[in-house]
Amino acid sequence: MAVHSGRVGFLIIVTILIPIIGAESALELGEVVHLEDSDIGLLGATIDSQNEQVLAYGKNSKIIIINPVNPEDNFDITWNSGFNLTDADYHPSGNTAIIVGESGLVLRYSKETGNVQRVGNFVQFNNDNLESISWNADGSWAYIGSEEGNIWKFRGGIGNSSEVQLISERILSKVTSIDCHEDVNICIVSTISEGIGIIDDSHRINWIGGTNYPWVDINCPEGNSCIAISSENNLGAIELNLDRPFESSLRVTYFDSIFGKLIHVEHQNKDVNLISIVPFALIEFNSTTGDAFSGIEYNDVKEFSASISDEIIISTWGIDKDGGWILTSHGTAIKYNQIILNSNSSLLDFLVIVSFLVIILGIVYSRQIKK
Repeated sequence: MAVHSGRVGFLIIVTILIPIIGAESALELGEVVHLEDSDIGLLGATIDSQNEQVLAYGKNSKIIIINPVNPEDNFDITWNSGFNLTDADYHPSGNTAIIVGESGLVLRYSKETGNVQRVGNFVQFNNDNLESISWNADGSWAYIGSEEGNIWKFRGGIGNSSEVQLISERILSKVTSIDCHEDVNICIVSTISEGIGIIDDSHRINWIGGTNYPWVDINCPEGNSCIAISSENNLGAIELNLDRPFESSLRVTYFDSIFGKLIHVEHQNKDVNLISIVPFALIEFNSTTGDAFSGIEYNDVKEFSASISDEIIISTWGIDKDGGWILTSHGTAIKYNQIILNSNSSLLDFLVIVSFLVIILGIVYSRQIKK
């Protein structure tokens, strides 16, 4: 009897401590802002280091600047071309951003003037379809990756000139994402089938594993941990060795209880990251503890708004420790907040305490029987 009680108590504790992806949503949706009346075809967005602006980009060279706290405050930037814009990143100074797109298109956005201008030319990038860009920590270079599998280091020059050098020694599979550490000149590269790579401060690339996983996005929050996600619902936890970058390690795990596919991962605050799923859902992932929790369930989104549940998340950003905004490809911004725990949480706390007492009593009782 005592042994059985101990086992029951242990199972209760394990059930409580293991994060359940399919659990009830921890976030709730609130205010909705439609940037325009129709679908504007956004493909992504990025926020500056001062958290003053969100730059969203998309099909047919769509560019829109958004106030991250109040998305109703926004304005369009006109660039007359039919090319799709696929990624962007603000310089660490926050004064400018580089936007990349199809057929080697590179644009520079100036926060001061609110305008964009062409930088360099198509030939510098072999007319490749550029897929990803990220500035290193000190802003001396940006790294640009392409759908065709090339990686360049890039920096702007006087006027619309630029310096571009190919750093990949071989043609890779599609370079899906590049993200750089905030404090040291180390950047992480994700690809469709070549795995995860590390770029050091000498612009050398070393591959640390994860081949044959279709990695689609990567994010490096604070500290020495980065997160990669695959379209097959794998999560790659990357532990960076800041002194010896090429000795960094990768651990791959599989989310087996997800309805949908992972598509984006973005840092929200401290060690909390939001992983976006299609159809519309979010996972909260703590890069320090390795815990994953249901952020927003698809069914909850559908109950909130059937039309929004059919849209695709292209970006998220936090505005404080308890909330932020979700942006969709249609151009819909939806505010999210942590659900405030009610009296039900008190019951859960009580059950946790009871389960610990069951274990303790079970251990004590089993020892008495042995005596």
